[in-house]
Amino acid sequence: MRLNPNLIACSLTLSVALLTHAQVAEATVNCDGLIPGGVKLSQQGEQKATVTAETLLKLAKLQGDVSNETKKAVEALPQQAPTDDPQALRTRALYLFCGMVANANDIPTERKNVLFNQLLLQLGLRPPSPDSGASVGGPPPPPPLSPKDLAALLGLPPIGSDKATVAQFAAEKNGNWGTTKEGRQFVNYDGRLHDEPFKVWLFFNSNDRLSLVSWVRESWRVKRSSSSKPSDEHNDGGPDPQEMCENVNKFVNYFVTKTGAAPSSTTTEQPALEAWGYFRGKPSFCGKYNDCHAEVNETVRRASLEQGSQHIQIESTYVHGSMYVEPGPDRYRDEVSTQCRLWIGVEKS
Repeated sequence: MRLNPNLIACSLTLSVALLTHAQVAEATVNCDGLIPGGVKLSQQGEQKATVTAETLLKLAKLQGDVSNETKKAVEALPQQAPTDDPQALRTRALYLFCGMVANANDIPTERKNVLFNQLLLQLGLRPPSPDSGASVGGPPPPPPLSPKDLAALLGLPPIGSDKATVAQFAAEKNGNWGTTKEGRQFVNYDGRLHDEPFKVWLFFNSNDRLSLVSWVRESWRVKRSSSSKPSDEHNDGGPDPQEMCENVNKFVNYFVTKTGAAPSSTTTEQPALEAWGYFRGKPSFCGKYNDCHAEVNETVRRASLEQGSQHIQIESTYVHGSMYVEPGPDRYRDEVSTQCRLWIGVEKS
C-alpha cells in the first residue's frame, strides 16, 4: 500500500470531499494527499476505519493534544479487521478523520490547523514552526518532503529530515542510539519490511540530517559431525540462508510496486575466499599423514533501483563453507555452514 506522495502538497485553500458528508466546506487543511490507493478494504475494514475516524472526531472537538489517542486508535485497527492490509486500514482511518475535521462547522479554523499539525507528527512529518510566517488561521506550509522520497513512501522519515523529527519517530519504535567508529551517529530499531523482520538503521550526516536508511537481516546454519558425535546442528531460527539470499528479485518487485522506483542494474559475483581463514585457521595437526581440507564459496547478488535523485541498493551475501579434518587415527571432524546477510539501503544518488 503506497502513501500518496501528494501528501506534502498542502495548498493554500482546499476542499475535501467525503462520501459520508453531503456538503463540502472550505478548509485550511489539505487531506488530498492522504487518499489511500492500491489496496481496497473489505466491508468490515471500511466500517472499522469509519468508526475510528468518528471517535477521533469527537475527541478532536475537545481542546488539547489528541496525538496519543490517534496513535492508539490506528494501531488497534489491524486487530479489529485482521483480513485487511494494516497500513491500508491506518491510512484510510487518518484520511477519513482529516476530512471530517476539515468539513466540521463546529471546529474553529485555528483548532483545525492545530489538529492537522498533530496529524503531520503522527506521519513522521514536521509541522510549521511558530516563526515560519504562516498566519493565524492560515494553512501550514508544505512539510519538508519530496513527492517521490523513497524513505517516506516506505513509512519512514524522508531523507534529509532533521534529527528532532527522526528522534520523535525513533522514540515510538523504541530506537537505540549509537555512533560508528567513524563518528557517524545512528539510531536503530527492530522493524519489518515486506512483512519480514529486519533491523532498521537510520544514519545521519555531519549536519545532523537523515542521509541513509538501511534494513539488515541475517540468517545462519551450522551442521557438525565427528567420530564421537554423529550429528550436531545449530541455527539462529531464521529462514534457510540460501533461499533468503536468492530472493533479491522479490524485493526488487516489492520496491517497484511500493515506490514506483525503476530497476537499473542487477549483478552476481563469486569472489574468491581463503577457505581456512573462514574457519579461523588451519589446525596445527594437519600435515602429511592427516586428511584436512576446506572449501568456501561466496555469492554476492546486487540490485539497484532509482527514483529521481534517490536510489535503492539491495545486496545479499551468501557463504557456503565445508571443512573436514582428521586429528588422529580413526578420528574425524567435519563442519558445513551456510549464512546469508541481506542489506537494503535508501539514500541520495
